[in-house]
Amino acid sequence: MNKKIMPWLLILSAVAAGLYLRVYPSFLPFFDKKAVQEVQSEEAKAVTRSLADLYPQADSATRELMAGRVLEERLKADRLSLQQRAAQRAQEMKGRYLDENGNPYLRGIDSYYWERLLKNLMKRGQIGDRELNGAPYDDLVRQPIDPTIKKSVHIWLGLIFYKIWSFFDPRVPLERTLFYVPLVLSCIIGVFSFFVARKLGANDLGAFIASVAVNVSPFLVVRVASEWFDTDIYNVLFPLLIFGTFLYAGAGRRTVVRRVFLCALAGFFTACYASTWKGWWFVFDIMILSGVLFLVNLKQSQREEATPPQIMRHYGACLALFFSFGSILVVFFSGFAAWADCWIEPLRLTSILKVTENAMWPNVFLTVAELGRASAMDVIRGLGGQLIFFSGLIVLLYAALFEHALRNPRYGFGLLCLVFWIVTTFYAAIEAFRFTLLLVVPVGLAFGLAVAKFYEAMAGVFQKYLTAPQAILGRGLLAFVISLYPVVNIADLCVRLSTPPFSMDDQWHGVLTKIKTQTPPDAVIDSWWDYGHWFTGAADRRVLFDGMTQNTPYAYWVASALLTDNPREFTGILRMINTSGNKAVDELIGADRMDLSAAVSLVRRCLAASPSQARTYLAEALPPERVRRVMELLFPKNLPPVYFVVSYDMPAKISPISYIGNWDFSKVDLWFKHQRLSRDEFLAYAQRRHHLAPQEARSRYEEIFFVDKKASRTWFSHFLDYYSPVGSARQDGPILYFDNGLSVNTENWHAFVQSQDPAGRGVPQSLFYMDNAVFKEVRQEKPDLAYSAIVFKEKGEYKSLLCDTALAKSMLVRMYFFGGEGLDFLKLFDKSVDDKGSAIYVYEVVWPADPAVAPAGPQMPEKPAKSKKGPR
Repeated sequence: MNKKIMPWLLILSAVAAGLYLRVYPSFLPFFDKKAVQEVQSEEAKAVTRSLADLYPQADSATRELMAGRVLEERLKADRLSLQQRAAQRAQEMKGRYLDENGNPYLRGIDSYYWERLLKNLMKRGQIGDRELNGAPYDDLVRQPIDPTIKKSVHIWLGLIFYKIWSFFDPRVPLERTLFYVPLVLSCIIGVFSFFVARKLGANDLGAFIASVAVNVSPFLVVRVASEWFDTDIYNVLFPLLIFGTFLYAGAGRRTVVRRVFLCALAGFFTACYASTWKGWWFVFDIMILSGVLFLVNLKQSQREEATPPQIMRHYGACLALFFSFGSILVVFFSGFAAWADCWIEPLRLTSILKVTENAMWPNVFLTVAELGRASAMDVIRGLGGQLIFFSGLIVLLYAALFEHALRNPRYGFGLLCLVFWIVTTFYAAIEAFRFTLLLVVPVGLAFGLAVAKFYEAMAGVFQKYLTAPQAILGRGLLAFVISLYPVVNIADLCVRLSTPPFSMDDQWHGVLTKIKTQTPPDAVIDSWWDYGHWFTGAADRRVLFDGMTQNTPYAYWVASALLTDNPREFTGILRMINTSGNKAVDELIGADRMDLSAAVSLVRRCLAASPSQARTYLAEALPPERVRRVMELLFPKNLPPVYFVVSYDMPAKISPISYIGNWDFSKVDLWFKHQRLSRDEFLAYAQRRHHLAPQEARSRYEEIFFVDKKASRTWFSHFLDYYSPVGSARQDGPILYFDNGLSVNTENWHAFVQSQDPAGRGVPQSLFYMDNAVFKEVRQEKPDLAYSAIVFKEKGEYKSLLCDTALAKSMLVRMYFFGGEGLDFLKLFDKSVDDKGSAIYVYEVVWPADPAVAPAGPQMPEKPAKSKKGPR
């Protein structure tokens, strides 16, 4: 009886651990701790003040000692009242993340995209806003939705959950039901990983550890806990279901009907996986390759060890059935193009995150943190640490090399597949950190096998050298020590999950609600792509790009608009991309056979000019009929209402934004031409196509000679940066002393930067400030620092920031730090500032009645007044 009950108790423990960690962040534990700290801090200040009144003659050290003792006694005596105060304050803090009915806002950003498709399905019977040419179409991004999403299991699971729950409670909010989708999937992962580990040869203890290692893997838990209704969890669930089901089909003495059923089930899970993620083929290809190699190994084993031929026939039939069912069902669910990915995508894997000659636009994926390169140790830490990774890998290699386990008909295929799975995916995870998620299943199962092998080896030692009672005690102590791993892992994850939540809150919800209710229905929201799903899902307004469409030319144009210091170019870019998108460049490349670098350069030159000037520029390169067409794309008559959102996180994201906006198409083109042209051909091409002087062409050729593929990323573009945090000022007469080291004389606007590091001490290039709604630049005399400074006011107090000169005068800085002051083409629609000072600005773009009338350009820089005053 105990042998039957114990496995289920272990499974229940692993499932409970997964549920606890996924529910834990929803209680917002950060605010519980913060409230206790604030209440105790208030009590400490009150005690200090009272002691200062009672004992004014006592020295500070004595009062501090007395205050510590009094505070300790007060915390004990008033423990209940202080706990109540802390609980009330914590509830007030948490209220920021609850709607007017007390329900938590849907957590995450991508969750809002999937929720919008689900709402469309419930309202219209399809995931699109409408159907166009037989395909779902997204009116808020103005492009077709990926047809594979049409039958996405993810959306249908959300619908099923809501339908079942609303049957019993018709008033239940959709967001609440979506919260429970990953919880149920977590239970499936916990249960199934236990039985898969058992099928691979692990004992109950090893299977339990494997279940915990998979279900509460740090990388998985942190991602799933932050996105309630996203698809990340399927990169663990479906690979586990596919692998485990096929493992059960091939192993053991099963009837033909059962084998066919299990292979069909594995194929069905493959189709479900393909409907939720484009990279489904990764696991599918690994399993097919492992199966073929396993059959080859069985064939060799049949010759050397007289292995029964029926084993090979069984596995061969299972592999053929799995491939057939998987292929047919993937085509049925997602179409032939999705199935073809299993052959085409492996050849493209190395170029997905690279710039190629056929795709010279800046690759936004290069600036996404989770798609960036990672060190091997970062990947290993994401999976739980070195012990988990290396112990599992060592055991797999040991079993393969010394125990000849790869020829074992029961779990040989499984071990071979895990080895290939870990090796190939580990390389992918280093290239793009997000692929670490695909390592959760094989590493977790391998670690469970390692624990099982270790426990069995130690049990054998106990049995050999100890008495029976001592051996039992030794095994019990060993099991106890091994079971500490889940406890330590859960405790560590609780700390990691007790961080300030980054999700929808009252501030963002208020801004989005105002946009939804007070802007025209045809309005377009322009911003960086991060919050695109919030703009479409919560504000119900069209956007240029979002998290599903970020890698488009829109990224370059929006980044360029944020970085430019020319108001005419800013409005010109917004005018073009909100009406014709990137068609002007596309047509110059297609109809006029221009190079991309030349087309972008011509378009940017025209956007920064008046219509008459732009027509002159175009006439120099195009025939008259083409000039009229391109002018219609650059200067359209019908302009939609456009609102530009600048949020508190955008200045902090200046690194990726500046990398995209400073992209040099000419360098990219010349770098690729350098790879396949001779020196003379390159020099002729550079002079003819890029109008370089002979000496400039030779210098560029020599420069590129030393730029390899790795260094090319930073050669194609450059980053802008800050050189200090925002500093607050202390004023002494005309002098402002900022706590970031900047000193400014307000009489002549001389500036100097103090720093303990001699290399950081000196005179900045320029000082930027606002004077009666006029943005002014004061160039400093004899500057010796590479950056500039801005001085602005916040709530009537002076603030400063040290940053690159190009950033200091950019539209991003003017819209956020200067509140859009002096920019007549922007009308403040809404400004929201929270208690931390984090602001969200929403500007309405004011289109001029006459396109020939340009917004006011930047002010001419002032020379510093000749004065001996100031910190200089």
